[in-house]
Amino acid sequence: MPMTITPSKTPKGKPYLRMMSSGDVSAADGEGLTKTIAPGSPLANMAILGLVADGAKFSPDGRHAFTRTGAMDEGQAPVAVVVNSAPLRVMLTFVIRISGAATRFFNSETDALAWLDEKLEGA
Repeated sequence: MPMTITPSKTPKGKPYLRMMSSGDVSAADGEGLTKTIAPGSPLANMAILGLVADGAKFSPDGRHAFTRTGAMDEGQAPVAVVVNSAPLRVMLTFVIRISGAATRFFNSETDALAWLDEKLEGA
């Protein structure tokens, strides 16, 4: 399964969605994510921790699926992305900019969770 989404809690107990991407990420995966976090859904407007495996590949249709809905509009809770591959980081920066999500990239899950806790405490 290229993308899994699991509700979780930060070290300070704040709820967030833990999203792991690996393998070949398709349009169906992107559409599944946007439906999961769409306005009106039970998981709407939750902070997201995206973990991207080094070998993950996002198909052109998959990348497009992340940008064609309003699920990640301005005002969306914070999104932290952990990605160590430079080419993946560049590609995801472009996709996320188009989507409008307020996002920050990290090299470690620990740093990403600390940032989410900080952002969620101020919300």
